[in-house]
Amino acid sequence: MKRIAIIAAVALLMCVQAFAQTDVAPKPGGGGAGGAGGGGAPKVPPPPLSVGVVDLSRIYDKWAKVKDFTDDLEVQKKDQEKELEKMDKEIKEKLTIHDTPGINIKIKQAAQLEIVQLKAKAEFMMKMWNEQVKRLLDEGIAKFFDEIQAEVEVYAKENGYTLVLKTETGPLSADEDKSRAAEKIARRNVLFCHIGLDITDDVLAKLEEKYKKEKAAGPKAPEPPKDGNGK
Repeated sequence: MKRIAIIAAVALLMCVQAFAQTDVAPKPGGGGAGGAGGGGAPKVPPPPLSVGVVDLSRIYDKWAKVKDFTDDLEVQKKDQEKELEKMDKEIKEKLTIHDTPGINIKIKQAAQLEIVQLKAKAEFMMKMWNEQVKRLLDEGIAKFFDEIQAEVEVYAKENGYTLVLKTETGPLSADEDKSRAAEKIARRNVLFCHIGLDITDDVLAKLEEKYKKEKAAGPKAPEPPKDGNGK
């Protein structure tokens, strides 16, 4: 599995997102001036609009955490391929026995049974592996997106941005995956933005810094099992 295929899968699952910041939290029973909930308090205007854009595809492509994730999947894939190659070798050996001229009928039948069992096992392993990869990708993509969005929120608040939009750059015709073109066009909600609005590199730098600290700290200790009362 090439990393570009995984990143393509990531891109296909990305949705349109925006982060908006206001200085005033919504009040219960809000509504027009004073709100339906009463009180007659004047509506506080939002802060001046300050827009930034983040290229999610660029972050997924360059972020070391995503690279390590896909590298780990590649290792698992190679282990799976070795196991399947071993089973394929066994099948060929059984076929040689099965096709031996003048072989005893019971030996021939036993070889045939083993061939069927090995093929079924290989198909089952492939099915389980594909399901596992899809699950890991879905979980990884969701986790990465949550981290990116959280970092964008922190960066926006620290730097005075009130709205951050997702964008994707590069010509669509250059995409190796030509399928679902209409869907990809619909996801490109920002057709143009001035380079001065792009905060992707700043957000990516924050994510990389955070990931380096995570790696230096080592893996987190597993949480202790909960008792029957959820404690």
